[in-house]
Amino acid sequence: MKTITNINIPQLRFPEFSGEWEKKSLGEVLEKLESGVSVNSLDEPVKNSGEFGVLKTSSVYLGNFISNENKKIIDSEIKRARVNPTKDSILISRMNTPQLVGNSGLVDKDYPNLFVPDRLWLAKTNNLTNSKMLSIILSSEKVMSMISNIATGTSGSMKNISQPNFLNLNIFIPSLPEQERIASFLTAVDEKLQVLKKKKSLLEQYKKGVLQKIFRQEFRFKADDGSEFPEWKKKNLGEVFNIVQRPISKPKSNYLAIGIRSHFKGTFQKIDSDPSKIEMETLYSVKENDLIVNITFAWEGAVAIANRNDNDGLVSHRFPTYVNRQELLDINFFRYLFPNKKFKNHLELISPGGAGRNRVLRKDDFLKISITIPVLPEQTKIAKFLTSIDEKLNHVQSQIEKMELWKKGLLQKMFV
Repeated sequence: MKTITNINIPQLRFPEFSGEWEKKSLGEVLEKLESGVSVNSLDEPVKNSGEFGVLKTSSVYLGNFISNENKKIIDSEIKRARVNPTKDSILISRMNTPQLVGNSGLVDKDYPNLFVPDRLWLAKTNNLTNSKMLSIILSSEKVMSMISNIATGTSGSMKNISQPNFLNLNIFIPSLPEQERIASFLTAVDEKLQVLKKKKSLLEQYKKGVLQKIFRQEFRFKADDGSEFPEWKKKNLGEVFNIVQRPISKPKSNYLAIGIRSHFKGTFQKIDSDPSKIEMETLYSVKENDLIVNITFAWEGAVAIANRNDNDGLVSHRFPTYVNRQELLDINFFRYLFPNKKFKNHLELISPGGAGRNRVLRKDDFLKISITIPVLPEQTKIAKFLTSIDEKLNHVQSQIEKMELWKKGLLQKMFV
């Protein structure tokens, strides 16, 4: 590719093309733009090709078409449905929230059992316009901003785009051969991304299956000498954890506050928290690998193990912390044990009260929770095995993020 700096010419371009891109209205590049029909449906997706579904507005997002975002049409309404998404058509959200209105997605194949609702348009390009190219243009920040500006509506939660205003929007587009060259190149990039995302999905499925087998004890590790490990034993958390308190006086300067996300999603940090805004005179220090419990929302899974970045963060008295007895429990094993349904059920049962701040988990009750664990050497083997899977997942995720960032940079330079 060559680098160029002229008006109406992209900064990065394939060397065999020259000249400015042409300014055209969307009405000039589209052969068809039609909406579907609103039909009554069930709040469940179709399960096979013999069922019929109507697409949700969430089926399109930033150039992507998500076919499983649909609702099954009730039998008496099927005859009213019309307009099927077809290969290389573009679906456009003509009515949506201010943040999502104008989102679009390129359809990858024909879907004869799915139908377009009245809140989506189906667009077909003319024979001088590549649908992949137009889909990328429609999803660019520049054009999305233009579409957002023409959306109208008195409701703050819903905006609408009129067809005439949409068709009058102007874009810059190259000749068809250049469109096809760009589309082919970006399709190859997307295919590589899909391979990585598929790899990640398979690893996630593998990890899920392995976790289930390990904690059902269907899959067991062996000792280094090949012998069998003893059977898993039931223990209360009080046998493997000690509560720890590291009180400090209220800081005089801003400090790092540690919080916990619900549903076992880990910790989060509030950097530069202002000590003048807290009434408590005492806070408590958190160290790496501490088990932290939010006593108010523990029943929602507000339980987490502090990571390295949380080291020396501070919590209030409503976040009791625990340290594991290292001769009995490998904390890395516990990372995989506690975020499961059985553990969450325990938390719900022992967190009395109503909802939110009316429901509080007492420290003593938390330590009475029963868990079934293997001996320490087997815990360590399990933890290392599962950590190796996570490392592979993190590596693939890093590859995905780098490629998406690279693609984003290319798009910014390849389009006017």
